[in-house]
Amino acid sequence: MSGIPADTSARAAAPSLGVFFALLRAQRGVILRITLATTVLVTAYAFVMPQTYSSTVSVLPPKKEERGMGLADMLSGGSGAMEMFDLGSTLGFGGRPTDIFVKILGSRTVSDSMILNYRLQHFFGISPPLSWRFADAALKDATTIEATKDGMLTVTVSLSTGYWPSAAEVDSIKQLAADMANGYIRYLDVVNREKLVSTAKNSRMFIQEQLVRTKEDLDSAYTALVLYQESNRALMVDKQMDALVAAAGALKLQLAQATTELGLAQRDLTPGSRAVQDLQARVQQLQKQYGLLAAGDGSDTDFVLAFAKLPKIARDLSLLVRRVKTLEEVNAYLNKQFYKERVQEARELPTVQVLDEAVPAYKKTAPKRAQWMLTGFVFGLLGAILYVIGRDSATRLRNRRAAGSRAAGATP
Repeated sequence: MSGIPADTSARAAAPSLGVFFALLRAQRGVILRITLATTVLVTAYAFVMPQTYSSTVSVLPPKKEERGMGLADMLSGGSGAMEMFDLGSTLGFGGRPTDIFVKILGSRTVSDSMILNYRLQHFFGISPPLSWRFADAALKDATTIEATKDGMLTVTVSLSTGYWPSAAEVDSIKQLAADMANGYIRYLDVVNREKLVSTAKNSRMFIQEQLVRTKEDLDSAYTALVLYQESNRALMVDKQMDALVAAAGALKLQLAQATTELGLAQRDLTPGSRAVQDLQARVQQLQKQYGLLAAGDGSDTDFVLAFAKLPKIARDLSLLVRRVKTLEEVNAYLNKQFYKERVQEARELPTVQVLDEAVPAYKKTAPKRAQWMLTGFVFGLLGAILYVIGRDSATRLRNRRAAGSRAAGATP
């Protein structure tokens, strides 16, 4: 109706860059007040908002024991196997002791121990109707566990105060963060020693079981040997046999001499003579002693073996002694292997060596008040500019609508 092209009207409606800067200059007071107010408010909030303090503990990588490079060492987890482990760790497959430590620290066992020991359900505000395990998520959010490429392990615990924290609350939060970081490493060491089963530990446990059984068998063998020796009056068969043969030979010689003397006396003397009777009595006594020696029928306190029983006693006693000697050798070998595996177990178990213990933080981690002030200034400035532009656009739009309404009313 007015004869002005539509595109020319649109270009006229859109403000140019010069107009934009002119608007900012004209409204610089408004922009400055809004920016200043926003900056002051954000800075004030940074002073009253919760403060975060962090404590970090660092752990050295576990040492590796030097071993051989043979096939047996590789099969039993020697240096070759460890190098393959490290290769897998480098390629991202895990397997380093430090990676295992990270898994342990993130386990439910450690988390539950931390919550119960430090009463974190109350600290994180878990209401009594809920289980204390709900504190696990808050604990994981407050904990950062990292393993570096060189095998170092760091655990950082970050805790926040409430609004308007007092000096006592700040000190308490600092100390709790340090205690929790060190507590992680303490529980890591406990789980590491109690639940990580190495090859040497398996061997040691098996040898220990066999050692107990062998000792029981050895005690039984000792008892059987003593009972057999007491029942058969056999202590040292070889020496007893030598003594028995010597005694039998002496008696046999004396009996032969007495028999010869008796024969000569019977030829020269009458049978009723005193000398013949004495020789007969002596021969009978020697024969009786020889018979007792051969039969082994001495008194109960005499360890005298019978010639007739001697082969069987020697065989049975040798079997019992051989069993005792065998078990003694097995027991000695198992004892040697047991202590060897105990030493190896101590070598294979990754130990937790703290490089730097966690200490209470001397400055807060957050909020960074300078950053908050800068952020408030930037957002305040942008907000003020947008507010001025929006208000000017709304004013222009109202003016155009009013001018259009007047032009429509003036048209016949």
